[in-house]
Amino acid sequence: MQSVTEAPPAHRSNAPQTKPRDPSPVTADGPVSADGRATVGGRPTLGGRATVDVIGIGNLLLGDDGLGPAVVRRLEARGDPPPGVRFLDLGTPGLDLANWLLEADATILVDAVAPTGHRDVPGALITHVPESMHRAPRAPRVSPHDPAVHEAIQLAMLVREAPVYVWLTGLVPAESEVGIGLSPTVEAALPALFAEIERLIATARARVGVAGPTVERMMR
Repeated sequence: MQSVTEAPPAHRSNAPQTKPRDPSPVTADGPVSADGRATVGGRPTLGGRATVDVIGIGNLLLGDDGLGPAVVRRLEARGDPPPGVRFLDLGTPGLDLANWLLEADATILVDAVAPTGHRDVPGALITHVPESMHRAPRAPRVSPHDPAVHEAIQLAMLVREAPVYVWLTGLVPAESEVGIGLSPTVEAALPALFAEIERLIATARARVGVAGPTVERMMR
């Protein structure tokens, strides 16, 4: 059985430029943004509804470091995501990640994760929750792509002037040398990771008020 450590770290640098948003007016039909879009927590939503992004982070050319993009691509291959959920492969975006965090109402980052204790052997499942991710970067790093992940979260919070909901989930890597493909150890742990992503999507949707069908069918 895979261990799960609760604690809540993300290819392309062409992320959209995001500007601070003005407070949204309220109409008889509920809050809307200046351009008429619906809002959640005072923030405009994409397409008039709240969005939850599942973002894969990592380098596919470095073995298990490519866990995030590999997982997102497998999710995409299973069919279109439910309404209000997007699957994105961002590679190694650096601080550009902040722009993507501002575009979503909640974000689930999928990445190779650093062990948090002696029990976190290669293939162990670890999840960091928003309350942990909001804190300043700390040692040890939560992923190979820290401190950029934490700095992007801090930047997004500064622009939004409010917390951003970000979860990080992933597996402790077994091999991160140059090479394409996941190690057998990490491959064997993928079912547990898919189940965790399913749980986090449900949690995130409940947090920001996204209604719609379950994503269970996509995780099997």
